[in-house]
Formats: sequence, structure tokens, C-alpha cells
Amino acid sequence: LLWSNGIKFKWYQRSEEVDQHITQRSGSHQIPILLTPENWMLADTTPILQLLDSRIKTNTGPLFFPPGITGALVYLMEEFFDEWIPSLAVYYRWCFPECAAHARPIIAKSRASADATYEDIEAIGEGIETWGKKAVRALGMEDKDNQKRMEEEFLEIFTALNKHLEHLYEVSSKDQQQKVFVLGDGAPCALDAVLLGGIYAHFYQDPIPRSIIQSRFPFISKWLTENFYAGKSGNFPQWPKHQKVDLLNLPPFFQLILQKISTSYLPWLNGNYQALKAGKKSFVIQIDYPLKKEISYLARRYPEKSRRMFLRWVEAHLKPQDKVRLINLLRQYEIIELSQAVPRSKL
Repeated sequence: LLWSNGIKFKWYQRSEEVDQHITQRSGSHQIPILLTPENWMLADTTPILQLLDSRIKTNTGPLFFPPGITGALVYLMEEFFDEWIPSLAVYYRWCFPECAAHARPIIAKSRASADATYEDIEAIGEGIETWGKKAVRALGMEDKDNQKRMEEEFLEIFTALNKHLEHLYEVSSKDQQQKVFVLGDGAPCALDAVLLGGIYAHFYQDPIPRSIIQSRFPFISKWLTENFYAGKSGNFPQWPKHQKVDLLNLPPFFQLILQKISTSYLPWLNGNYQALKAGKKSFVIQIDYPLKKEISYLARRYPEKSRRMFLRWVEAHLKPQDKVRLINLLRQYEIIELSQAVPRSKL
């Protein structure tokens, strides 16, 4: 919303008084929720960004999901961070007592009514932490080996992102007018939204992941801080047109995310797919860290609905030649199975 020139909006706090109403209408307990002028209520950043793209008419084309194969690549990587990385955020927040103690009162106060007492806020906080512990189990993050495996994945991804941003800051230093965003063309996209929003809200606010980012990933820290204050000021320019990505010369960070989709996200997504088709409530994935073992996950409908949204976007927005390019990219990184989806009747 802040990046969308010409859009007027208001922030509302999701408090106890309206929480049940919002959950019923949006179908989600999460944030953000967007209430449109038509009185629609949308949950999840992906459909919200798609709506903004459809309504903001500019001379430079869609902002969040650029045209053609570039938009498909952005969507694919945004999907990874939106659906897979939250398990790491849940782990760091609720498996470390100092992080849980820090987050619990902050979240509770944001959900409490204006006249809530200290006891009321404590009760809300206890309920939130109980939910957090359940989420840890549902996402397979109780297992110690899986925790270590995911910690390594966190460091690998953040190291690659930090190097990517370091390069973009070097380029930006030669052109003071160009802002630093992940595509390198000076304009934000949906991948910037999920990275900046997700890292700042779910990692940079908690003591342990924040200390890791500040001590080991200075360019991520710089990027988060700059955009936080830029958002506060609302001083954004007219964005340049997105440039087409060269699939034969993808940045190492992009290559790593596509590899992680193949090795981490897609096995989990397909396990979830099979469980939903069979009407099961849970499923197991085999990991090899440090030895072979099975990790149990709760089966959830939304990841499959999200996959379906991606496939619908591809069908609606890509020309035949770009569909061929996308299929070739999926085959190259061994993620062609992303093109399957659970029948709608099973969701």
C-alpha cells in the first residue's frame, strides 16, 4: 500500500472487539487483512498485491507481479517465502523463551481491547503462546534435528540475500536515483514485499534472529532499516518500469531459492497435496539430517489453494512463449510438479 502511488488508505488495529468478525469474514486469523471500498475483506499478501496491481493504472505496468516470465519468477519465489519460511519464524519466536517472552505481551496488547486490564492482557498472551506451541508442532519444528536443518537453511538463504543486496548497493552507489530492490531495476515487486515485511515483522522483532541479522548480515539490516523509515515518511517516487529477467543469467540468490523450492518446499507441498487427496489430517516427510528420519506435519488447505492461485495467474498472464519458458525453468530446477494441483472438490 505504501508503495502504491495514488492509493489512499487507513490503518486499523486488529483488536479483541473486531477479531471474531474479521476472522469470520476474511477466513483468516492472520494479518494483514485488506478491507476494500466494495466491502470485500481479503487475507494474505499475495491476493492483496494482485488486487493492487489490477487497480493501480500506471505507464510502467504492474508493480508487484511484472509482466511475462519476470512476474512468474517473482511469484514463484514469493510463494516460497510466503508458505515455507514461516516455519522458521514460528520456530525462532516460540521455541526460545526469551523470544516468546518478548513477543507475547506485544502481540497481546495489539489484540486487547482499549479497556483491557493487565490480567486480560496476560490471558490473551497465554492464549497466543499456546497457539504458537501448536503451530510449532504442526510445522514439524519440535524435532531437534529438523530445527538444526532449518537453522542451516536460514543461514544459507540469508547469506545469499545479504550478498545480493551488497551487490545492489554497489550498483546504487553509482546511480543515486536508483533504489535498492531485489530485481535490481529500482522498483519494488512482490518478492520485496514478502522479504521486507516478513523479515522485519517475524525475525527482526525477536531478540535471537535480530541479533543474528545485525551481527552477520549487515546489508539485510541496512535494507530493512532504510525501508522502515522510508515507509514512515511515505516519500516514494514514481517507480521505473520493471526490466525483464534474463533466465540464463539469474543472480545466485534467485538460483538458490529455486533450488530450495526443489529440495525443501516442493517435497513438503507434495506431501500436503497427497494428504489432502487422501483426506488425511497429517503427513510425514523424510529428511536426511543427520540421518534419515521422518518429520510429521499437519495437512493444511491453504498451501494448495495458494498453488492454485499461482497456476491461475500463469494461465491468465503469460503468453504461450512465456509459458514454455516457465515450464523449461521448472524442469531445469526439478520443480515441474508445482504444476499439479488438488482437485477443487477435495479442498
